[in-house]
Amino acid sequence: MQTARDSLFDLGNLTAGIVNEYHEVVSNSVLLEKLEDFRVVYEEAVARLRKPSFRIATIGTTSSGKSTIVNALIGRKIAPIEAQEMSAGILRIRHGERSKLVIHNTEGATWECGTWEDLRDEEIYSRLKLTMEAYHQERRKKRKKEDKTEVVISIKPA
Repeated sequence: MQTARDSLFDLGNLTAGIVNEYHEVVSNSVLLEKLEDFRVVYEEAVARLRKPSFRIATIGTTSSGKSTIVNALIGRKIAPIEAQEMSAGILRIRHGERSKLVIHNTEGATWECGTWEDLRDEEIYSRLKLTMEAYHQERRKKRKKEDKTEVVISIKPA
């Protein structure tokens, strides 16, 4: 990543040097337009390299390995891996210099919500596990109270 940053900065500096040193040559309107296009793309690339991102989403049945894959990709064990159902909504993991766990306050939450910083991986894992277990307990309670609805209709293939 650092090599890419260095190369990009070198390219930007060299381009700026050419524009400054050979101003009479680059005064051509077509060339100026191309240099402006380059400048815009260059600045976007620099911004992306300052704050790189990579997004993946996992979906699958209970115990199909979603958390195992996530943990392997980030090189840490923080997404709970248990025999019972653990998934509970969206777990966003972002890169940062210091660890921070945010469990957002949800209406009717029976689990602890808040923000914790500088946690060890084991503490993050434990808090996520407790949150997910409480979430599923609440979901099971509500499921028993919900009406069941059934629709019978001929299904037409799309």
